[in-house]
Amino acid sequence: MRETISKPVITIAMPLFDNAATLEMSIRSLLNQSYGDFELLLCDDGSNDQGLAIAHSFNDPRVICWSDGRRQGLAARLNECVDRARGLYVARMDAEDIAYPDRLAQQMAFLVDHEGVDLCGGSAMVFGKQGRPLWRFSPPTEHGEIICSPARGFPLLHPAWMGRIEWFRRWRYDESARLAEDQELLQRSYRNSRFANLPQIVLGYREEGTTRRGLFKLLHISYVCTQPGRGHDAWKKCDSSLSQLQGLLPIAS
Repeated sequence: MRETISKPVITIAMPLFDNAATLEMSIRSLLNQSYGDFELLLCDDGSNDQGLAIAHSFNDPRVICWSDGRRQGLAARLNECVDRARGLYVARMDAEDIAYPDRLAQQMAFLVDHEGVDLCGGSAMVFGKQGRPLWRFSPPTEHGEIICSPARGFPLLHPAWMGRIEWFRRWRYDESARLAEDQELLQRSYRNSRFANLPQIVLGYREEGTTRRGLFKLLHISYVCTQPGRGHDAWKKCDSSLSQLQGLLPIAS
């Protein structure tokens, strides 16, 4: 393992499984953040492609990658990352998504200014094949709105999370929750936690075809669009914020 940096402020947890096609761009979007005091934990979950080799190719002390060759599942790997985390805050990221340049700076500043908030997410631009923008996801920002219908789920996009390390260590992922580890965790913790979403777009969320991610996107659509006062404003057609996504991705014409 390459020499690592001194204790960082933020730990980014990014387990990977067969993400070779998208991994490099995801990593670069993090290494180019306006806030750079972080470690990026890349935990391979038994991939069958060249993802681990791509992860090892980055000559940056902030990038820490490892593999035990086994398939354990996302929840188990996230717990492993939390156990290894040295930061005060833990940020989530999937190996197919794109972090907007100020994501870490904005979320950390929010958590510093709002000591009572344990976990924050944010808005996202959903994009499809060849980087084509599809929708803007604009969830409610206030805790009361986020938790108002627990049976329907919580509009906190998992790869956009950033929270305090103490919260993640208290509320560990249930490794038996294979299809909705994030919603299970929120369901179990919301009565003793405080959540928020930033109104700014912090993430480019990749959606290509009918996938597990697609199914959970539909759950978010169903939840947000049926909340009082939200209407169709929650999921919008792409707007002027596309210009920033176009700077991060090769957008199809």
